[in-house]
Amino acid sequence: MLGGNAETPVCLLRQLSCWRCVCGNAFQGQDLRYGRPIRMALLKSVRVWAHGARSASCRVHRVRLPGTKINSLSSVVLGVRESRGQGTLRMQNGQAGYPKLPADHPFRKHSQNLSVLVSGLRQAERMHKQMIRQGDAPGVAFSRRMHSLMVGMIAEARLRKIIHDPQGFNERERNLIAGSKSQIDRWKSAVDFAFRRQYAVPMHLEIRDSGIDSTVISRHEIIVEMLDGDLKPIIEGRNKTAHGQWVWELNNPETQFKGRAADPMNYLAISRRGEIIDNLAEIVHVLIVSEPAFQREFDRLYGKISSTRCAIDGNDYPQFEAGIRSSGQQRIRSAMKDDQR
Repeated sequence: MLGGNAETPVCLLRQLSCWRCVCGNAFQGQDLRYGRPIRMALLKSVRVWAHGARSASCRVHRVRLPGTKINSLSSVVLGVRESRGQGTLRMQNGQAGYPKLPADHPFRKHSQNLSVLVSGLRQAERMHKQMIRQGDAPGVAFSRRMHSLMVGMIAEARLRKIIHDPQGFNERERNLIAGSKSQIDRWKSAVDFAFRRQYAVPMHLEIRDSGIDSTVISRHEIIVEMLDGDLKPIIEGRNKTAHGQWVWELNNPETQFKGRAADPMNYLAISRRGEIIDNLAEIVHVLIVSEPAFQREFDRLYGKISSTRCAIDGNDYPQFEAGIRSSGQQRIRSAMKDDQR
């Protein structure tokens, strides 16, 4: 238990070795005895009282630290806090006495946008499969573009939700991210700011030259590489589809043609890229909200991405198409037999 006895208030800065403090709204430290990471929401200057202490202006909670000899610590939680559930972070939104986010909070609205888009993606997938089943070549080509467009739109909506998580960035950081010139640059800015927040890297230093642990630097490089290799093609394809460049591509100022547009990806290539983007977005979200959770979850999520990437180009699409069409023909024969009866 942190602190000395129930009567002596102990300053937070005396108990923890400070890792970072950004704009007065977040604090991260280590238990000096066991070296285990501890995250606390710090919405104002607060003090942590020893076990048994009471205060009229705050509540004392016990939080378990897995893998240590410490069973709990006393911390002041004002407003929202983190909890673990099924490998991801969950906000205590109106549960267990914690304040509920207002209905007009941006995080709620972006979450609702994302939810509707995910439902739309399911409809696009069904339409795509139906066109494959029917052997409708023009319908398949159109469905591929709409399917890919939905995946790109969801990626954009996910980023908006992530950067407006109340446990993550502050308003100034959100404004800086929004000022990036392109969607992929916003993702990279979000990753850059998150690493700087969690590992106390000053803005005048490059992350790779900051002296932080080599594993952290490697993970930063891996995430940026995935953004360029997995997310960027989807975003660029979405832009071209949305702007009607289906046969011929234009340059950025739209003053001349660059050449013929690439053929749209097949169903499996689009779906697998969507799965990769979902896992990549989860990595970024966890990084922004909690460094300990990022350390815990990175290998699992990156493993899922690596597994999916092995077949990202959808080279097994002919077998998939044959299976879809075969199931469609079986349904037709079954329906005809029912009619004859």
